Amino acid sequence: VGIMAFLLAATEVTKKMDKLFINKFYYVDTAMVPEIIYHEFAHVALSDTMKTVHSVPVIEGMADYFASRVQTDTDTNKILYKKLKGYSINRTKNIYNKSLYHPYLEQGWNAESDYVLSLLWKARTNFDLANTQRVKRKQSKLVDFDQLVLKAHLYLDEKSDIMNDLTKSLLDACDDKCKSKRYGHDILHRSFEQKGLN
Repeated sequence: VGIMAFLLAATEVTKKMDKLFINKFYYVDTAMVPEIIYHEFAHVALSDTMKTVHSVPVIEGMADYFASRVQTDTDTNKILYKKLKGYSINRTKNIYNKSLYHPYLEQGWNAESDYVLSLLWKARTNFDLANTQRVKRKQSKLVDFDQLVLKAHLYLDEKSDIMNDLTKSLLDACDDKCKSKRYGHDILHRSFEQKGLN
């Protein structure tokens, strides 16, 4: 009985001592997470017009879009920053988010939402479908959507909003990049409508 009492007491004491010897916080080296590397690099690449002094939905969403491109096309999950769960308070972002536009998405406090990412991904999916159909008919692709998004950033800045500026910049970029402006605009307008931008 004495030995059992001693072992139980020792166990309780060591539980209290763990607080002294075990780290309370664990840090992940974000420089080793591919999506974060691409996200931060996208900020630098887009900073010629979109200064990173403010965290706004358009700037964060475009960086997230390019970060999502680091994942392979065979990855069906498409949840950004999922691997950080438990190590970071950073929100995961779903490229297939089905939420529709609401004016509250324009606010700076909502910069970390995945609405802009899902809007761009919806448009990309629609353009991929159109490109596939055109190739089957022995036509050239309508546009490389990544190049269209990259071109669109030239029309944006840190004050840009989703409803007016982002949509207009994509349409303007299509004027320059799309093989058929009318068809490209039709796909963009359909994508906007699918995401609640009427």
